[in-house]
Amino acid sequence: CGKLLSDPDAHLCISCHQTRKEKAKKRILVAGAVVAGTAAVAGAAVLAARSAIDGENTYEEFGGVTDSWIKSASDTDLRLIENKMLTALNEMDYDSNEYLQLDLKRIDVVNEIASRCTYTRPHREHGWYLPNDE
Repeated sequence: CGKLLSDPDAHLCISCHQTRKEKAKKRILVAGAVVAGTAAVAGAAVLAARSAIDGENTYEEFGGVTDSWIKSASDTDLRLIENKMLTALNEMDYDSNEYLQLDLKRIDVVNEIASRCTYTRPHREHGWYLPNDE
């Protein structure tokens, strides 16, 4: 502003200091409004996503199916939860992100079931259709 300052350590005169305070208050109010608007838009998006799946989040129903649970569960429990997951997948939209998440979790369960099964196949050195005495 060009005013001479009485205090040699001061950077601003009193009127410039007041002007800056008012501008800072306005910026804080604008920033608060932007944050509130963003939160409202995000909330609306969440509500829209939930209503798109009829207010039901199927993937969260299987939240207890963690990697550690899969490793420690019995074969019967794994087969029951896999059956429930398959039923839920059949009722879901194939193109949804939730379908993908649940399907990946179901694949983990199926792989654990498969890893526990022991398959005994005959050992053949030369192939399946060649006799052993050649």
